[in-house]
Amino acid sequence: MRKIFRNILKVINYKHNKKYSGKTISKEGSIFEVDCWILSEILLDRVIPKIGISPYPLNEQMLMAAVVAYVQPKIIIEWGTHVGISARLFWEVKEALGLNCQIYTIDSMNPNHPEFPGAARGKYLSNTDVIQIVGDGAEIANKLLEDVFESVLVYVDGDHSRESVKRDLAIWEKLPSGSGILAHDVFYQTPSTYNVGPWQSFQELLQAQKSNISQVQWQLLGLPGMAFVSKK
Repeated sequence: MRKIFRNILKVINYKHNKKYSGKTISKEGSIFEVDCWILSEILLDRVIPKIGISPYPLNEQMLMAAVVAYVQPKIIIEWGTHVGISARLFWEVKEALGLNCQIYTIDSMNPNHPEFPGAARGKYLSNTDVIQIVGDGAEIANKLLEDVFESVLVYVDGDHSRESVKRDLAIWEKLPSGSGILAHDVFYQTPSTYNVGPWQSFQELLQAQKSNISQVQWQLLGLPGMAFVSKK
């Protein structure tokens, strides 16, 4: 019985410590290309057992993992920590890829907000080196990007009003070349009004920055929806 238990632990530790660096990305010109088999293995081995499939269905988790593999960011900044599910996904993927990448997650949620997690804020981030910050996402992100010249990945999943998301996406101007923005809840479905703000703001970014965009990737099979845009 002990031998069986030890073998099970070996398998678990092997999956957790397995590295995939150098095998997940293929850049040819401006083509967005990653190895979806290996990313699927990372999700199955390391991510889904920890976070499940809510609030991010499998297609969105694949895009999130693919973007980390493609951008190879030195810094990941997200706002909308909540219980830390998205930050945990980014952390597991960058660890599996062996990336030297620091993750910051920012939460400015008011305790009176109906989705405020209370003591559960960031609970998925135990045993990680993710840095948690409470404050205004846009202001803190701008400070974190001072004197940063390497690739950055920004994940926007905070307040869903049009003006708030537009303010968050304005971080684009400070991003170095090769960086990118992931935006959540961008699936526009009538008569629902929940995702209208993120969808409108993201469309405005695409139009305003058309000449500075190298890649656009969408996951719009259904709610909630996710999109990625990268900078030339």
